Amino acid sequence: MHIGIDNRREIPPGSTRVRSLRRGGFTLIEVLLVVVIVAIIATVTIVQLQYNTRHAELTTLRYNEATLNQMISVVTVHAPGNSVGGCRWAW
Repeated sequence: MHIGIDNRREIPPGSTRVRSLRRGGFTLIEVLLVVVIVAIIATVTIVQLQYNTRHAELTTLRYNEATLNQMISVVTVHAPGNSVGGCRWAW
């Protein structure tokens, strides 16, 4: 048997009052565990965000490169002195 805070009467083990007296908040281990889990999730999220940003930049660069190559080929074909379909461009 456990003697309660008021020291006047015995409280049986496992009773609600004993549990409520011992459990006032979170333990340090519980708080540290939550902090570690949140840090791991944040790290994974940041790394994935950086990868997605870099992937988007590379995709945009490839698209721009393809567009510029098409424009260069059009300008090269239609440049003065080149004939396309019998037509000469007057620049």
